[in-house]
Amino acid sequence: MKLGIFYSKVEAPEADLRWLAAHGFDAVTTGDEPALQAQARQQGLEPWACLGTFNPPSGAPELLCVDVGGNRQKWFGSGCPNNPDVRAASLDRYRRAASREQVEGVFCDGARFASPASGLDAFCTCFCDHCVQAADRLGLDFARMKRDVTGLHQALSSGDAPLASAVAGSALAVVGRFATAPGIVDWLAFRRAVITDFIGQISRVVRGQRKLFGGYFFSPCLSALVGQDYHALAEHVDLFAPMLYRNCSERGGIAPVNTEIHAIASWSRNCPDPAWVLELVGLPGERFSSTDELLTRGVSSEAVRVETARARALIGPAKSLAPIIWWDDPGIRDTMAAVRLGGADGVSIFLFHQRLKELLCAESA
Repeated sequence: MKLGIFYSKVEAPEADLRWLAAHGFDAVTTGDEPALQAQARQQGLEPWACLGTFNPPSGAPELLCVDVGGNRQKWFGSGCPNNPDVRAASLDRYRRAASREQVEGVFCDGARFASPASGLDAFCTCFCDHCVQAADRLGLDFARMKRDVTGLHQALSSGDAPLASAVAGSALAVVGRFATAPGIVDWLAFRRAVITDFIGQISRVVRGQRKLFGGYFFSPCLSALVGQDYHALAEHVDLFAPMLYRNCSERGGIAPVNTEIHAIASWSRNCPDPAWVLELVGLPGERFSSTDELLTRGVSSEAVRVETARARALIGPAKSLAPIIWWDDPGIRDTMAAVRLGGADGVSIFLFHQRLKELLCAESA
């Protein structure tokens, strides 16, 4: 199983890269940093570039998403996925990164709409004029979409919405609940269509440079909320890297499974045990003394295995699958084993830290 790592510059990159090569790592992902990529290649490591997707080309507020109240929202440093200026700047960045001779491939990151951990206002976007036009092209009822997402936002903003009971029961019961608010279904379909289309455009740019194209995607249990459909993306992506960060302790952390579920659970103040969210998204049932215990304990390594297996089933056997896991994991070897059992071809770690050396050496001792 191949082993990779996400690497940000630290004081002694050459020494770190030598250590990684000597300890079984095969690949290093950086930003669009040619010198660092060349150093990785010299150490026998595959260099990959990683770029954000919807970073606005300027600070102009009109590039940002619009929430249900008409306010501009910035999430994960991103603008509106339908804004033509945001899209054009993104494609230019990917074209540049893929043109680097030493690069093996390019990962997209943040190729999505806002997630729950970005905050409820940011999550309930986007309703700008560009999104009106995109919805019209897709044949979706924008007014209905905005009406029902506004209703969802109002219910969740109160903090007293009985969210747990509203989604309790079988999967068919959840579908029935959605039928009472068809605009929410439109909204999720809208997100999926927009993101699938643009990832396809990025893929053509990267592959056009004869480079591999990879994606850091949300865990399968959460991906539908942000517009990422693994099955639909399989024709565009060579290497899938689900972000299966099980135990990030940072409140408001974007993408980790436990922090995103923590955000969803926090929308219901009347349900302190977040086990109902795990049940809702189909993860192994666990009991927590409080919602905040998700931040200190995280989800289980079994949840990582389940999500890896789901990703494999969605993308099929022909695509490469290498989930990326959280570095500060006291049971990192168990988590890596769970990825292997789930059917992955490899695993990557986010991110390199000097203390990671101690953890991995201690675990392998």
